[in-house]
Amino acid sequence: KYGTLEAVFEEWDKLKSELALVENFEREIARLRQEILQAEKVLGGHAMRLSGKRKEIAQKVEKSIISILKTLGILHAEFKVVIRQSEAAANDVRALVDGKYYTAYADGVDRAEFFISTNIGEEPKPLAKVASGGEISRVMLALKSILAKQDRLPMLVFDEIDTGISGRISQKVGIAMKKLAAFHQIIAITHQPQIAALADAHLSVIKIESEGRSKVTAAFLPQEKRIREIAKLLSGEKITEASLESARELMQVKD
Repeated sequence: KYGTLEAVFEEWDKLKSELALVENFEREIARLRQEILQAEKVLGGHAMRLSGKRKEIAQKVEKSIISILKTLGILHAEFKVVIRQSEAAANDVRALVDGKYYTAYADGVDRAEFFISTNIGEEPKPLAKVASGGEISRVMLALKSILAKQDRLPMLVFDEIDTGISGRISQKVGIAMKKLAAFHQIIAITHQPQIAALADAHLSVIKIESEGRSKVTAAFLPQEKRIREIAKLLSGEKITEASLESARELMQVKD
C-alpha cells in the first residue's frame, strides 16, 4: 500500500503523533497557551524598552524642531511628539505589559503623531489637521535637517515652502535646504529670489496658452539667464542693473 518500508514507518510515526494529540488535546492546548503567553511577555518587555528609547529621543527632537522652526520664521511654535499604545483586540498580535495587552506591530507597540501649535495660547493639535501647507513644509525641512544623515529618502520636494515668510527668513530657509542637499536631492517650487538664488540648478516653469489650450514649459537656465530670472523675482518684469547686482549677491550667500 505504501510502496516502501520507509514510507510505512513514516505513516506509523504520523499516526502516533495524531493519536497522542487526540489523547492529550487539552494538555497540548494548555502547553501552547503557556508558550504564547511567555512570548507575549517577552515581546512586551522588548516593546517597552523600545518605547522608552523613543520617548527619550522624542524630547530631543521636540527641542531641536522648535529651535529650527524659530529660525525658519515660526517664532512661537510648540511641537510635540505624541506616542500612544492601543489596547489589543482579540485577533491582534499582542504584547503583554503589566497585565495589559497592547497591539503589537513590526516596530513595537507605539504609534507616534506630531502635534503643533504656531500661535501663542493655542494647544498643540495634530500637524496633519491644523498646519498650513507652508508650515508643514517648514516642519518637514526641520525634521529632515536633524535626521539628514539617518534618513535614506533619495529625493525631497518642497512646494511653496516660502508661503507667508519674509525675505530674511526665506534666505534662512534657502540656506537650510542648501545644507540638506548634501544628503538628498531637493526640488523646491518657489517664488522667493532668496531661495532660488541658492540652488545648484534652476528650472524656469511657465504656463502659456497655445492653440486654445494651456501648456506648461520648463527650461533649464544657464548662469546669465538665471541671474536675470532672479532679478525679475526681485524687481518685477522691468529688470534694472540694481536688481541684477542684487541677484548676483544673493547667489553668493554661503550661510
